[in-house]
Amino acid sequence: ALPLVDATVHRLGFGAAFQCVNGIAFGYILIKLLSDNLNVQIIHFVAVAVVRCYLYAVTFSFLPRLLSANVVGKGTGFLYMVGGVASFLNIPLNNMVLTKGFFPPNLLYLILTIPTTFMAGFVQLTIAKENKAKKEKGLIVH
Repeated sequence: ALPLVDATVHRLGFGAAFQCVNGIAFGYILIKLLSDNLNVQIIHFVAVAVVRCYLYAVTFSFLPRLLSANVVGKGTGFLYMVGGVASFLNIPLNNMVLTKGFFPPNLLYLILTIPTTFMAGFVQLTIAKENKAKKEKGLIVH
């Protein structure tokens, strides 16, 4: 999936790459919600692997563009800390699975792709504004 990530970032930009993460995540969560067929779940497994690869590669490629070189490591550590703390939110969802099944938590994950889609759109618009301002000043645009 890495060549695909590279092609997406170079041709369409970081915002579109983040949108790809959301689109693939939406698809694999939808598969998880609608199918219990093992053959279809294999597609789900592959999609999960692609989403993880995309998310990791795009996030940590975008981070140096967002932060200066001397704080990229601190930014990476902060992202890992936020992810670790946020993973504690899975504890109540795991308890819910024991009583209500997998549908409610999976539906929640599907709904959570909506705000992340808006955030990726915001990133896309911000990058476009920055590139426009750089072009007007005659600076190099990546």
